[in-house]
Amino acid sequence: ARGVALTIDDFGSGAFDLAALRRLPATRLKIGPAFVKDIAAREDAAIVVQTLSAMAGGLGLAFAAEGARVAVCDVRPESAETVAKEINKLGGRAIACLVDVRDKAHLEAAVSRTVAEYSKIDILVNSAGITRDLPVHKMTEKDWDDVLDICLKGSFLATQAVTNWMVPFAKQSQKEGQPLPTRKIINITSGAVRGNAGQANYSAAKAGVIGLTRSNAREFAKFNILVNAVSPLAATEMTRGLEEHFKQRAMLGRIGDPSADISPAFVFLASDDSNYITGQVLGVNGGLDTQY
Repeated sequence: ARGVALTIDDFGSGAFDLAALRRLPATRLKIGPAFVKDIAAREDAAIVVQTLSAMAGGLGLAFAAEGARVAVCDVRPESAETVAKEINKLGGRAIACLVDVRDKAHLEAAVSRTVAEYSKIDILVNSAGITRDLPVHKMTEKDWDDVLDICLKGSFLATQAVTNWMVPFAKQSQKEGQPLPTRKIINITSGAVRGNAGQANYSAAKAGVIGLTRSNAREFAKFNILVNAVSPLAATEMTRGLEEHFKQRAMLGRIGDPSADISPAFVFLASDDSNYITGQVLGVNGGLDTQY
């Protein structure tokens, strides 16, 4: 396995759906020969800041299936432990970290532990997000702050914590005349950036994630750190009860499966196949969104 991945999850409600992870084809569930050879060859380390949703849990498993060593971060330790144990049981390598994305110290501790465990960090996935849907005239400051703090500020703090390790490492490589390894940061945005009634907080936060993604892509390009965002449409806790609504709006007439439809896009953006892509938003949504 090449890499180390850090995945950072959201505060979605409900029980972790391990059965959803197991709906992956058997060849992808078994940690073995990787489909993306460069991730396995480099022994990548990935930090996944994740949620209780099947999508976030599936991301950690998908990276592990490609040979990455994974740090699963969640505000609920039992959720992170569930994913990490599943990865380890299947023959991969994973650790679980308690992380509240609003807490800078939590994120710095997760980075320190990941580096201590795997010696490096190659991939960061920011998937933290919640909704507090209300009309603006009924929305409290707490409703606003909670969504902005988790969806947007959390992505900023996680990126800051990880790049505080990545950038000095890149500078040292440049000083020594060594080629820079390519490292990846992947954020999650939403079609809500176009504006949804009752989602002023969430729409603003996810629009902010796009701005953060594009600004960071410019800032970190000289260090060969590529920053992109995915705008997914998937069956998760956050879309529960809205399946028919989204099926009617999506060109393909269905809502995405977190493991089969969404995870491969993240693996692609983490792989060498995307080494000339940065500052972009990739819609993985069955044609729901056509522009940003």
